[in-house]
Amino acid sequence: MAQNNSNSAFEEILPLDSSFPHHTSQSGYKNPQPVVRNVGIQRIPDKVKGVEKPATSSKRELEEKGLDLRVAAAHQQIRTDRRRLLQCVLNLLTNAVKYTVQGNVTVETQVVQSPGTTLEAGVAEISVTDTGIGIGEEDIGKIFQPFVRLGSPLQATIPGTGLGLYLTRKLAAEVLKGDILLTSEYGKGSRFAIRIPVSMP
Repeated sequence: MAQNNSNSAFEEILPLDSSFPHHTSQSGYKNPQPVVRNVGIQRIPDKVKGVEKPATSSKRELEEKGLDLRVAAAHQQIRTDRRRLLQCVLNLLTNAVKYTVQGNVTVETQVVQSPGTTLEAGVAEISVTDTGIGIGEEDIGKIFQPFVRLGSPLQATIPGTGLGLYLTRKLAAEVLKGDILLTSEYGKGSRFAIRIPVSMP
């Protein structure tokens, strides 16, 4: 029953290309309007794990590689655009699975509250961490640029346009009013963290 609920949540989600058509010019770009609602941040990893549409290929790849998908979730309500947030998380998860040959991928959620501030003024963080090929320090600054595909031993076997991370960060920044932070070490893995306000207006 829980799996059906997770799947239905993703049937509404558009591909990232639908949210940000890359054929439009920068001057002609318009932000999709956010639909803000209460979201249980602890439910996001479960929805990602249970999804069948549109991530069938990622689930199959997880199974074929024998990767372990792990979840660590904080229980907290936030106010944000659930659909767009799930788009971002799903794209980061898909990317992690692509570039991880063995080991695990972890989806984690937490709320960070600064001392002396209210919870509503805090930051929600949803991270995707992998034990994949990692990114060299000299390439970290390029990873969110459009049409960039970094050289790696796996590149010849992995399809892609070099737009996924660019569009994901654009969505996080311009619709969810947040950002995506990256830490990585070549040969050991990467951690992408979406950081957004706990309460969007």
